[in-house]
Amino acid sequence: MSIEKLSLSIFNSYCSHALSKPAMCANLTRLLIILTASSYLPQYQRMISKGSSTGISPIYVFINNLVALVQFTVFLEYAALVHNGVFHIPESLMHSPPSVGDWLSIVQLGVSYLCASTFFFLWATYTPQRILKLLLIFLWAAATTVCFAPCIYHATHAFRNPLELLPTFVDFLNLFMIPLCPLALIIATVAQNVEIDLNGPPQTLSTSTLLAQAVLYAVLAGSQAFRVQNDPDFWRRDGRSLALYLWLCWVCGWTTLDFGIFSIGQFVLYLRCVWIGRREDTQAAQDYSASETSPLLSTHSGAVDNRSVEGCHSGGE
Repeated sequence: MSIEKLSLSIFNSYCSHALSKPAMCANLTRLLIILTASSYLPQYQRMISKGSSTGISPIYVFINNLVALVQFTVFLEYAALVHNGVFHIPESLMHSPPSVGDWLSIVQLGVSYLCASTFFFLWATYTPQRILKLLLIFLWAAATTVCFAPCIYHATHAFRNPLELLPTFVDFLNLFMIPLCPLALIIATVAQNVEIDLNGPPQTLSTSTLLAQAVLYAVLAGSQAFRVQNDPDFWRRDGRSLALYLWLCWVCGWTTLDFGIFSIGQFVLYLRCVWIGRREDTQAAQDYSASETSPLLSTHSGAVDNRSVEGCHSGGE
């Protein structure tokens, strides 16, 4: 076989693999991981350059970090259970055994959690609220320990029977934390909007990060619906409205719902910051224009008054 034919064969084999559906999903996930980490960089740079976190709501930062922790924990817990061969629910978040795409999804959520934690600790570094900072750091450490300890235990111990697991932790995640995440994200967005209403647009909140994450997490919300495993009989088994609710909150679609709400929240904050910033720029331009014309008007009025007085004197003479 000639070198040209061999090269063409290798190229065609590579293209057929790279353009296959699993490979395209894996490549998309890798790209989204890089974009997720990059989207936080303008926010980090802005806080570090200004040496301040004034105007950023602690509720907004802390809740977004907690939601990222819960999302990461759920995927880790399911991976640990599938790894031990005791978790075979058809509507699970991942395949059994976990595929490359499943592990990339875990990395995706892990990167989101690490970036959100970095944002939280930057806020804690520059905030002047010492007592609140110490309280939130303590709560962050407690939540991280509570979430990660069962995952590590389940991943490092072999179980012959699912009843040997800690079912309360799985139930706690599925029945309590997952349904609360959308509400928590809404509360975080409202808290930052209240902060803007009270103190004006924050100079340390990056609009570049807000816009980038609004677009990025919208893409993640759409892609996540196709990246997780779904039970084909799920929609036929239940009523469609009930099935949609259960799918969004408890089965696979909760990640789509969370990412969608976060995307909308970031876009709302972006619009508010841009609109208030432009309004202040317009007001500042109007004030500057008024200050520039006021001396001219005063001088012109003084000159007219002087000419009037001189005219009166000359008339009297």
